[in-house]
Amino acid sequence: MLGDKVVDAFPATGAEGRGFVFVATLPLGPPSAPAGPARRPLPFGPLNFLFGEGTGAFVARLVAVILTAGLLCYGLARYIVSPVV
Repeated sequence: MLGDKVVDAFPATGAEGRGFVFVATLPLGPPSAPAGPARRPLPFGPLNFLFGEGTGAFVARLVAVILTAGLLCYGLARYIVSPVV
């Protein structure tokens, strides 16, 4: 341990068969938040709630996936059965 970092090392073999030791220092503890700009809220729109992180957004995305899969399966079934009729 080096203060708030941990040293980790493991052996590796190069393309020509030469041996190496890969050494890295890793931060100790949970990952920190990215240093990028803060997320801005989306402008008002009829479907922007789908991009949220709440339970309602999850349910809406789940319903959209189920409807899309259902329509695709229905169309594929009709396509496959049409020569039999």
